[in-house]
Amino acid sequence: MSELVYDPFAGSGTVMLESLYRGLEFHGSDINPLAILLCQVKANPPTVEAGESAVAGVVERATSISNPAAPEFAGVDKWFKPEIKTGLAQLRASILDEAQLVDRQFLWVCLAETIRLVSNSRISTFKLHTYTAEEIARRESDAIKVFKLVGAQNVAHLKQHWERMELLHESRRNPGVLLLPGSVSERWVAPRQADILMTSPPYGDNQTTVPYGQHSYLPLLSTAGEI
Repeated sequence: MSELVYDPFAGSGTVMLESLYRGLEFHGSDINPLAILLCQVKANPPTVEAGESAVAGVVERATSISNPAAPEFAGVDKWFKPEIKTGLAQLRASILDEAQLVDRQFLWVCLAETIRLVSNSRISTFKLHTYTAEEIARRESDAIKVFKLVGAQNVAHLKQHWERMELLHESRRNPGVLLLPGSVSERWVAPRQADILMTSPPYGDNQTTVPYGQHSYLPLLSTAGEI
């Protein structure tokens, strides 16, 4: 039995991945659904070939979807231009048609980052602050194009991940991951006691930590709870 690392504020899974690369088992919890999704995808990602195929399939299907149900929530027009809303709706509908769960979860991660990049919220900060009207008018208006670029970047990350995991497989170590959605204050019974606790508490000062609540606000609302 290998050593066990526990991160009560798992976030995007940095501690989790570094634990796995060292052959250490990992338990993590987070109250944010997007954080748990990121960890799930990093713990159980698709192959490079599957990721490439899934992204290409979404892009191809999305462009042929007409009259998709656009995201609707309070203030949606403040955060997205009309053509962006349409493109995001096409992408969401296309991702829902992906049959494989592992591939679909990977695609949701790609869409979440796409939403952040094409929204009217400044990407210089993870907090929600709108661009000026002039800046919004000049910004990218093709959500599908941005999704394709994000997908290519994430496929490159898949390649790096599997190269590191191959080294781990050569050592015949196969660490496990347990993810626990919910607040760290909730009571749960751990399968075993951790050997080390390692985390970055969610101070949210925007310099040393990411305020995930605001970072995930638009992706969670725009996907209608699919994430």
